[in-house]
Amino acid sequence: MVANKKWGIIGVVLAIGVILFFILQPGDAARIKKQFDFLSANIDKAPDENQLIGAAHAKHIRDAFTETVSIHAPAYHYTRDLAAAELPALVLSARAPYTELSLTFYDFTIDFPQGNLADVRVTSRLRGQLPSGEAVEDIQELNCRMLKIDDTWRFAAIEIVEVLEQ
Repeated sequence: MVANKKWGIIGVVLAIGVILFFILQPGDAARIKKQFDFLSANIDKAPDENQLIGAAHAKHIRDAFTETVSIHAPAYHYTRDLAAAELPALVLSARAPYTELSLTFYDFTIDFPQGNLADVRVTSRLRGQLPSGEAVEDIQELNCRMLKIDDTWRFAAIEIVEVLEQ
């Protein structure tokens, strides 16, 4: 009787543990949003940021992308396939003119046409300050194609759909 009670309690605790594991484990949509947060954190630039810290952030960005990423910006007549290894230099040159820079993403719409493929429509807001003190703000609608590789969502393509007016 005592042995049955003991096994019953162990079974209930184990069942609760399994249920909590699946409830608390982040889903694919949450993991995708975390990749956007990762991108924001590594593009942001503080006014007193050391150049080595900026270079480290730029280097980390390539971890969020597939080996080759397609960038398409029809409004700027720009289309290019980039190797992930080229991204740190591109990020550093884009951040260079600013003394302060922040990137935020919001209004996510995430679709999963296949199990390891996600199409994300998102609004991005880039705010910066130039050395002259001039403030810069750019709001854009983006379509992003993401691939799940080794249980990590990575950017495979980014298209600037629309540059929004303020």
